[in-house]
Amino acid sequence: MHDSGETHHTGGITKFGRKDLRAAMMAAAQHAVKCHPHWKAQYEHLEPKKGRQKSLVAIARKLLVAVWHILAKSEVDEHAIPVQVACSFFKYAYDVGVKNLPEGQSALQFTRNPLDRLGIGADLKVIPWGSKQYKLPPTALAKEVQSQDGSTIT
Repeated sequence: MHDSGETHHTGGITKFGRKDLRAAMMAAAQHAVKCHPHWKAQYEHLEPKKGRQKSLVAIARKLLVAVWHILAKSEVDEHAIPVQVACSFFKYAYDVGVKNLPEGQSALQFTRNPLDRLGIGADLKVIPWGSKQYKLPPTALAKEVQSQDGSTIT
């Protein structure tokens, strides 16, 4: 590692570690730069300077850091798009099988619960699914409302 003024050099990416995890993160990075506005902007910023492959490796590393924060600290990704997260949970509910969901939950209730646990999507009422839209159950999160005198009501 070398620091000088505004410059910070840490060395190259090594090939130590799990090959399968590295491959999965590269596949995730390729998908993220195509589909997610934040990661696409990050890639477009890096690509002219570093080239395609090094930029994808950098995005994969940033994604891995985001995954670590999500799993280790139960923090939601600050760049998460609530409707995409909801669609992912909804798809997972059907992949697992609705009859296999905990406590006999419906797929829509199963979708709402982790959104509430993560603290996102409180204003999300419907999720698009193909040509249809499915109505989500109301959130269990209390919304804070400002009264006219400036006090907060929950």
